[in-house]
Amino acid sequence: MFAATPGGMAQDQPASQATSQSAPLSAIDWLSQHSAQPVFVSPGGVLPEGGFPEAPITETAALPQVSSAPLQDPDLAPSGLLPSELTGLPETLWSGSSTGALAQALAEVPTTLPPGARELMYRLLLARSVPPQGESARALWTGARVDRLMALGAVDQALALLLEADPARPELFQRWFEAAALLDRSAEPCAALRKDRRLTQDVGTLAFCLARGGEWTSAALTVQTAKALGDLSEAEANLLSAFLDSDLAEDIEIAPQSRDMTALEFRLREAVGLPASIVNQSLAFAVVDLEDTAGWKAQLEAAERLLRSGALPANRFLGLATERKPSASGGIWDRIAPLQALDAALKAQDSARVSAALAPAWRASLKGGYPKLLPDLFGEDLTEHRLNDAGAEALRSVSYLGTAYEAFALAQPDDEASPTNRIARGLAPYPRNGDALTSALIDGFGSAAALSPAQSEMLANGQLGEMILQQLSDIGAAHQGDLARLGPALMTLRALGLEDIARRTALGLLVLQ
Repeated sequence: MFAATPGGMAQDQPASQATSQSAPLSAIDWLSQHSAQPVFVSPGGVLPEGGFPEAPITETAALPQVSSAPLQDPDLAPSGLLPSELTGLPETLWSGSSTGALAQALAEVPTTLPPGARELMYRLLLARSVPPQGESARALWTGARVDRLMALGAVDQALALLLEADPARPELFQRWFEAAALLDRSAEPCAALRKDRRLTQDVGTLAFCLARGGEWTSAALTVQTAKALGDLSEAEANLLSAFLDSDLAEDIEIAPQSRDMTALEFRLREAVGLPASIVNQSLAFAVVDLEDTAGWKAQLEAAERLLRSGALPANRFLGLATERKPSASGGIWDRIAPLQALDAALKAQDSARVSAALAPAWRASLKGGYPKLLPDLFGEDLTEHRLNDAGAEALRSVSYLGTAYEAFALAQPDDEASPTNRIARGLAPYPRNGDALTSALIDGFGSAAALSPAQSEMLANGQLGEMILQQLSDIGAAHQGDLARLGPALMTLRALGLEDIARRTALGLLVLQ
């Protein structure tokens, strides 16, 4: 059972002293009480040669007592991609909440969050957990999580979550098709739809999938019937007809692409030779420009958008950014060139080059809107080099955004009075006149962390996930300027044992201030 424990200390007693001098508190105390036991499986599940040896026969053995229990309802079983051992969150984090309350709480969290809080959001969205309360809660809550992942451009993660949750059901099918189509993997959902046409009410999707299965006549009849019944607009019917009969495509008037394009429309336009633009479309469409068919500049611009939202791993961005040399200057090339220079300097183990390249690379990552790129890519590697003043200042910011922020802070005695250094060590910053952020951080870290009576009741009722979403909503509002909501939210995260998340969120706000 999850239990809240004090996550913070008094102002001059950093929370880290309760554990070690080199690392912050673990994510949640619940995790330390539930260490996983190793499970050994025969490689490939193959029997030993000759089979297992026969056991000796005895006539005196007693029959074992066998108990029985009904199988667990699949809709009540845990679902998600990340186990508790990785998230630090119990599988019951949603169990005491209703699907409606969770959907509302999730909708109130902005899609743009500071580092730390953003990583916690992904952890919640992907956590393996039992569904909330209510009929069809598993499918509905999976759908809500998938919708948020798609809004962040995390299409691969959304598709993986859907596949784990059995998406061949009406509540989830259209989301499955949308994610799969964006990734050009529509064969599997189309096969499921041809087996059971009740999975969707979308005529276009049905016609497309029938054609994918070679049922061209059925697909054409479906389109003609739907158009006659008014279930398809003329623009939709024309686009589908051009897709189904290439001989007629030149004689059919195709309307301009929709403002809110679907993945189906994108793939249909692509098939008839009218590729659609993803400019001004939802972030999920950025994944189509990661394909090899897109030009390098288009790939980089799409990768930058997804990196900002946390949907693209830093290593994948680095691989794409260092694939070739920029052929021009200005715009994205001015952000890629410094990153390439820093990467090359680190590979060469040349401290002089690292010192010269770090500050420009840091400025470029800030300008691009992805400050976590250098900490995630290079981390402690940068601390192995002697740096000039500009490089050392950039290293300070990079290190406070990295995972070893507390170790770095403890090694900086000349910086121990700064707000970033104190927060990194679990201490409240010193007061500053007129500084709203510092005041908010004093509220969050200036006293021992504790839950309010209402929050304690929520925790006891199994509403942990809902409560965390509420804190993320407050942090998102603070990130947008409403700093009065920041201190209580950080205090609550610390009381829940999420000390590391609270500190990294605060450090992100300080460094980016």
